[in-house]
Amino acid sequence: ADSEEKYSVMDFRPFIDQTVFSKVIEDLFESAEDDDTFIREVWNIVTQLTAYSSEITETPRYPLETFLAGGGACEDKALLFASMILAAPVAWDVELVYMDIHNPQDPQAVNHVVIYLDTGEREYTIETTTNRTMEAYPDGVTGWYLPLDE
Repeated sequence: ADSEEKYSVMDFRPFIDQTVFSKVIEDLFESAEDDDTFIREVWNIVTQLTAYSSEITETPRYPLETFLAGGGACEDKALLFASMILAAPVAWDVELVYMDIHNPQDPQAVNHVVIYLDTGEREYTIETTTNRTMEAYPDGVTGWYLPLDE
């Protein structure tokens, strides 16, 4: 008999707060030559902060806390990136993606958070814990996608 695994994770969406970044992000968006440049600039800001490993079950920080602390765990940095992107004067689809970092296409556990972003022109799956590569999952991610409403 097939048994379905059940995972229990905290809904991090209430921690999203784009209001504190509105003015600076609007300016950054207006100065970027295109959407991709803007997204990469926000990613560069977030990935300059220290990423440290911890369990997904811990209490996340609000984005401004992560920014002022100079780093955080994967969910903290994902929430910061999402909040900054949501502060842009555009209506993009932004989602938190709960995933298995060790098995991105065949999750065995929930132990990581990344961002899915659809600008209408292009889709991204964005890793915020490393500054080596923004799109670290070329084969995509099978996970749990939670949309962020503005």
